Amino acid sequence: MDVINAELRGISVRLSRLYDALETGKLELDDLAPKIKELKARQDELGKARVEIEAEMIALGVEQVDVAIVKTYA
Repeated sequence: MDVINAELRGISVRLSRLYDALETGKLELDDLAPKIKELKARQDELGKARVEIEAEMIALGVEQVDVAIVKTYA
């Protein structure tokens, strides 16, 4: 789950940069559209994967471990 969330954050940052480039006129939409579509598609895939993992975790009764709590016990 952490890997998916990290990749989603990275995609959000990359999309933000691309949108900034469009807004400032540094690049044209025709240049960026394919990359934006690619990143949005990956974002959708990851979002679906996250929902599936969460549903599976609920079905199996698995809870995420709080790293801070584990460190206190270690």
